[in-house]
Amino acid sequence: MQTPVEVQLWRLSALFLLGIGCNIVFHAYTAFRAAVSLGRLYRHFFDLLLAVFVLSSLALVIFIVNYGEIRLYVPVAIGLGFLTSNFLVGNVTYRVFLSLFRSIRKSLRWLVRTVIVPAKNTSRRILSTLRQWLSPSEPPGNGNLPPENPAD
Repeated sequence: MQTPVEVQLWRLSALFLLGIGCNIVFHAYTAFRAAVSLGRLYRHFFDLLLAVFVLSSLALVIFIVNYGEIRLYVPVAIGLGFLTSNFLVGNVTYRVFLSLFRSIRKSLRWLVRTVIVPAKNTSRRILSTLRQWLSPSEPPGNGNLPPENPAD
């Protein structure tokens, strides 16, 4: 049974948009890695997390749009969407996400410096003062007096 041309164009455009979405996710993740310095283990973990997310979303959309069939036009449409988006707005997308992640990083640093660290210091001072007030005082004759002379 032949599928109508309208359905084929709808599938092609949906897969093309999927390629554009994958390009946006790729540039967002690349900007995130550039803005945030992660350790080696965390970089690998986030790479794996992104790969699982992208591949599962690709599989889900291909299953929904094309009933799980992978034909030649599926990778071609996804690849063309990715390359077209990368060519037309790739640098702009990367710069927008990079500035966004850098401003988020600056905001979080400001929050830590001006709110969290002073709050920790203040709570430590209050707790030490409360400990001094609430701790029992030393009983008299605890050994601080000079020893008595047995010769007297």
